Amino acid sequence: MLRLANPVRHYPWGSTDALPGLLGLPPDGRPCAEIWVGAHPAAPSVVLDPPGRDGAPGTAAPLDVLVREHAPGLLGARVRDRFGDRLPYLVKLLAAVRPLSLQVHPGAERARRRHAEEVAAGVPAAERRYPDPWHKPELLVALAPTLALAGLREPDEAADLLERLPAHGGEALVDVVAALRAPGPAEDRLRRGLRRV
Repeated sequence: MLRLANPVRHYPWGSTDALPGLLGLPPDGRPCAEIWVGAHPAAPSVVLDPPGRDGAPGTAAPLDVLVREHAPGLLGARVRDRFGDRLPYLVKLLAAVRPLSLQVHPGAERARRRHAEEVAAGVPAAERRYPDPWHKPELLVALAPTLALAGLREPDEAADLLERLPAHGGEALVDVVAALRAPGPAEDRLRRGLRRV
């Protein structure tokens, strides 16, 4: 068993006391939005007492480094065959007190294709919209009353709602409404409407 120290991510929508309370720490006034448990290179968990070469405890090390260095023993053959020498998930514990930003994640095929296109085009890693070839499925397990929204309204329904906005908002959204009402498949109309937003 590995003991982990997990990074806290500070975003404006986070709670100032929920995650510090869970960790047994006094709040410091900063919004604590997420605890990350995993080997994501942007904020990996730290293994506090990894096994050394002789089996004795070693020096604390980032989990992503240990996974790369000890992938056969930590991941196993089936996981490595499918995902390579990387931990294929990231657990996030969230404490939101304000709405989160809109998040859109690609499916598996699109993530692979678009990542390959950006690599082939020479887009620098730091500027890629698809930084890796992996999709990002998500699962929400609410530990407290939670309101979550997923998906988009049908284009005509969205257009009806936008047309009901006061004149100052409605005028700014004329192009969006037109895109939502245009002929064609619903997915294309939604895509065009979102681009105009």
